[in-house]
Amino acid sequence: MRMRRLIESVARNLASEATLATLAADVSGDGAAFDPKTARTYLDALTTVFGLDELPAWSVALRSKSRLRTSTKLHLADPALACAALGVSAERLAQDPQFFGQVFESMVTRDMRAMVEARFGAAYHYRDNTGLEIDLILEYEDRRWAAIEVKLGSSRIPEAERALLTLRDSRVDLQRLGHPAFLAVVTGTEYAYTLPSGVHVVPLSALAT
Repeated sequence: MRMRRLIESVARNLASEATLATLAADVSGDGAAFDPKTARTYLDALTTVFGLDELPAWSVALRSKSRLRTSTKLHLADPALACAALGVSAERLAQDPQFFGQVFESMVTRDMRAMVEARFGAAYHYRDNTGLEIDLILEYEDRRWAAIEVKLGSSRIPEAERALLTLRDSRVDLQRLGHPAFLAVVTGTEYAYTLPSGVHVVPLSALAT
C-alpha cells in the first residue's frame, strides 16, 4: 500500500524536483508516519525494477555567478504509468492542461533520453538560483551539448526561446564547452521551423518519424 501511494505521489509530481520530504508527507496523508529515508529506499527499489528514471541535474562550467541546483527531476519509466497510477483517462488528461504538460514533458524526456543514450550520450536538466530552468540538456559522447525546452502548446514558445538564449549567452562558459549543437523547443502542436534567433521549434511527432 505504501509503495502504491508513493507511486501516486511521484505521478502527481511528475517532471518536478519534489523533495523526499514532500513525497513522504504525501504518502503520510493517511495519518501514519513515512520517513523521507524510507521514501528514498522505495524510490531506489523502483529504479532497480526500471519503474523510475530520475533525470539528474547538469554539472556545467558557468561564466555567471549563478549557483546550480542539484536536485533530480522525477520521471517514471513511461509517462503512461503516471496516468494509470492516478486513474487519468485521455478525456480527463485533455481537461487538465497542467498535468497534461507534465506528462508531455516526461514523454519528451523519455524519447530524447533514448535517442541520446543510444549514441552513448546522456541527458540532464538545468536549474540555477536565478530561477532559470531548462527542461533537457543533451550531452553527446564527443562532449557536444544541446538544450531543449518542452512546451505543450505554442503560446509559451517565446518564453522558452528566451530561456534557451539566456542559458547560451549568459550562463554557460562557451570557451570551455563550445557553442551548443542546437537549441530547440519541442512542442505538442505546430510544425517544424527555425526562429530568427536560430532556435528550432519542433513538434514531438517529427522526432518520432
